[in-house]
Amino acid sequence: MLEAVGYSYINLNRIPQAIQPLDRAAKIDSENYLVHGQLGYCLETVGQVGAAVSHLQQAVRLNPNYGPGWEQLGFAYQKQGKHFDAIKAYERATQLQPDSGLTWRQLAQEYRAVGRLADAERASARGGGRTVARVGKKKS
Repeated sequence: MLEAVGYSYINLNRIPQAIQPLDRAAKIDSENYLVHGQLGYCLETVGQVGAAVSHLQQAVRLNPNYGPGWEQLGFAYQKQGKHFDAIKAYERATQLQPDSGLTWRQLAQEYRAVGRLADAERASARGGGRTVARVGKKKS
C-alpha cells in the first residue's frame, strides 16, 4: 500500500510527498529494488543526493540488471562530482539500455570531465548528440 501511494505521488509530480511512504515501504520491504530505486530518484530530485546514492546503490545491488537504477545512480554521482563513479554507473546503464540517448549523452559529459575526449565523441554520437567540432581548414 505504501509503495502504491509513493508511486502515485511520483505520477502526480509531487516528488517530495512520495518520500515518506516510499521510505516506510523500503524499511518494511528492504529487498524491493524498485522501492529503493524510486526512493533514490525522489531523494535526488529534492537535493538529498547522499541519501539517494545509498538507496540507488541498494537498488542495483538487489537487481544488477535494473538499467534505470544505474542511470539514476550515475546522475547522483554526477551531482556529487564523482566522475569516475558516474562513468561506471553510466557504462552499466548503457549496456542494459543501449537505446537510451540521454544516458549516452550523460556518459559523454562525464568522459569529457575526466579528459577522455575520444570516448566522449563516441558516446555522444551513440546518444544522438552533437560531436565536438574538429578544428581545421575550411574547404573552399
